Amino acid sequence: MSENEMSEEKTSKVYELGYLLVPSIAADDVPVNYGNLKELIASFGGEVVSDEMPKLINLAYSISKVTSNIRSKFNTAYFGWIKFTMEADKILELKKTLDLDPKIIGFVLLK
Repeated sequence: MSENEMSEEKTSKVYELGYLLVPSIAADDVPVNYGNLKELIASFGGEVVSDEMPKLINLAYSISKVTSNIRSKFNTAYFGWIKFTMEADKILELKKTLDLDPKIIGFVLLK
């Protein structure tokens, strides 16, 4: 194993992204948004290990999100998850991008 491969192995970690998409997305557009998230991860050098297509669920409690100065409350959302590997120094950039996405109500990023 070359030194370059060893350093890459040390910095690349496995993460899991659990996310909630706004329920106003048309059912036909859910796969498109799901694909966009996977492309976003790939754009930061991530490699998808496994994932699940988002499904519409009832939330245990209402979640509020402010988008374009409008506060919206959600009782349902599309929930999905993506497990991927990525270099640790790229995760913060990914998190900032996800925070700004108006279609994402909330997300959790686990190492």
